[in-house]
Amino acid sequence: MTTDGVNRKPSPERSLSATDHQARWRPIITAGAEPYVAAIDAIAKDLGTMAAERPDWGATLIHAYLGLARNSAAHGARAKELLDQQVALLATRVRRYSLYEGVAGTGWLVAHLDALADSHDRTSQTDYADVDEAIRQYCISQRPPYTYDLISGLVGIGVYCLERLPDSVASQSLKIIADKLTDSAEVREGRCAWHTPAFLLPQYQRAQLPRGYYNLGVANGVPGIIGLLARIQASAIGDATSRTLLSGAMKWVLQQRLPSGLFPNWNESYDEPGPPARLSWCYGELGLSITLLVGARALGDRTIEDQALQIALSACGRRTDAGVRDATLCHGAAGNAHLFNRLYQMTDREEFVKASHYWFSEALSMRSPGVGVGGYRSWQSGRQAAKDGPWLSDPSFLGGAAGIALAFLAAVSAVEPRWDVVLLSCP
Repeated sequence: MTTDGVNRKPSPERSLSATDHQARWRPIITAGAEPYVAAIDAIAKDLGTMAAERPDWGATLIHAYLGLARNSAAHGARAKELLDQQVALLATRVRRYSLYEGVAGTGWLVAHLDALADSHDRTSQTDYADVDEAIRQYCISQRPPYTYDLISGLVGIGVYCLERLPDSVASQSLKIIADKLTDSAEVREGRCAWHTPAFLLPQYQRAQLPRGYYNLGVANGVPGIIGLLARIQASAIGDATSRTLLSGAMKWVLQQRLPSGLFPNWNESYDEPGPPARLSWCYGELGLSITLLVGARALGDRTIEDQALQIALSACGRRTDAGVRDATLCHGAAGNAHLFNRLYQMTDREEFVKASHYWFSEALSMRSPGVGVGGYRSWQSGRQAAKDGPWLSDPSFLGGAAGIALAFLAAVSAVEPRWDVVLLSCP
């Protein structure tokens, strides 16, 4: 694999098997699964007619996981075709190193599918050497203030490096990322937070937040740092520094909880929470509760684990005030359903499976066969909505139909959806 493409040694042809991917995962929708399966198939079919315009994992992942769930060589072969297309597409674009739509993201997809197909052997590791070294050099080159977030910054690049462990260069990159997060942390009374200056914000946010912010979303904020540090701490490279940083970040997030029990999208200052967030993965108590739970378990901290569970349990009751408009992973019904499903698989709490069923039912009810991608359109706001209207046919992983299909598949099959590591939502 190179930074402009993938030069991989061909792995032995084999059918993808679910055997190694279902030990810890239980389907939560068995009776009445047919409409979900129909939606999955409709989305997969429509994705097959759409040319990829930007790097995105969605179509590739749905075929890879259908190959596992159905023991289908055809779906597995289609996933390999789509993977090659994604790699070729990346080579035609301006170089970005981010997890979402960048070098790290395409590298993660290659490594993830290699692992799913059990072709991640020692002889193939040299095929990643160019990308691993380019990522390491990119991490070294970063100067403060860092773009640190999951979507476009150091945290997202760290997700690729985690997929590459125990590779030594990936380990070095993770240590560099942890050092840079340590250097840029604002530490007060044992708590750690990270400020994003206004010039790093999207243009439409700068007027609203002229002093920048302290972000509390998994996608763009401190909970994403918690999710990455938790996995570093649980790995062989975890040390006292990452442990202290993880503990401090969790303490800061917990202290931002509003009297209502909700969490803000962001703070304009270190300890002045803003208005409450909707119920979603990207912002709000549901997404961040999982990063807190994983972080607490990595540290063996029962007090924070109990707090994380209490936050997640309180999210089960949010319905009419959830702010959900569509079914997408990022901030829609299928995303909420999947996170509650993940919480159920992690805890065996019936409250979570009930909440998951509710949101899956909501996501299914949003489907209009013959419309959009497999019956789904996505709600768009801001500049995109002003240009094209609020509802778009979006095939993508995070904000479109592919992510909905992946969440549905995780609910009806016994294959663990390890793809949600890119949401920092798996242990």
